[in-house]
Amino acid sequence: MRSRLSRLAPTLGRRRRSGLLAAKRRRTVGLLVLAFVVIQALTWVVTPDWATRLAVVVVSLFAVPVVGAFVL
Repeated sequence: MRSRLSRLAPTLGRRRRSGLLAAKRRRTVGLLVLAFVVIQALTWVVTPDWATRLAVVVVSLFAVPVVGAFVL
């Protein structure tokens, strides 16, 4: 019975999309994540103030989806 139900349910495994648009999207998302990490690292290295660090994290978290919407 379980195997019969599992065949009807969609698979939850990750399928890697192939193609030029998928590769461009992966590259863009990767660069966006890299930029986020670099900005956070630079802020933590340069700024000793915790309030500024927290402010940069919060602003970055709100800015990433906005930038992603424009870039993607």
